[in-house]
Amino acid sequence: MTSMSKVKPMWTDETRTLMTAVLNEIIPANADGIMPAAGTLGVSDFIIGELEKDGTHRAAFERGLKRLKEICSSRGAKFCTMTAQTRIAVLKQLETEDEAYFQLLIRYTYMGYYSRPDIRALMQLSAKPVHPDGYDVAPETAEQLSELTRPVIERGPCYRSC
Repeated sequence: MTSMSKVKPMWTDETRTLMTAVLNEIIPANADGIMPAAGTLGVSDFIIGELEKDGTHRAAFERGLKRLKEICSSRGAKFCTMTAQTRIAVLKQLETEDEAYFQLLIRYTYMGYYSRPDIRALMQLSAKPVHPDGYDVAPETAEQLSELTRPVIERGPCYRSC
């Protein structure tokens, strides 16, 4: 019988707590509490799932999380215990130092948050999945098409003949 090696979990409980706080800064709850914050909503689970399905960005996430922890350590505090102003400063520093990771973090955060049927319903959008079914989109009217194409037609040809 062969022994199965354990797969290293994507995030420890400590990292999940950190990510919950980070995601709550990226998409905070609104003032009336109707729209929940991304971290509280569990978007980190979505991110982990996506990274486990396609490991393309896993190394970037691990690198970014490591750098985030280093930044917090250099400030002598855990992210969760910092003031809101300091947390934002830490995230801005992270964005400056590792723009590629930060863009991925934002992308995955938005995907996880805005693809949820409960969030789309709160925004008065269809609860249907974004993909593959998509939303019903009404065709453009003749007036809308005319307005969309007007700048192109006015510009005229912009190519050179051979």
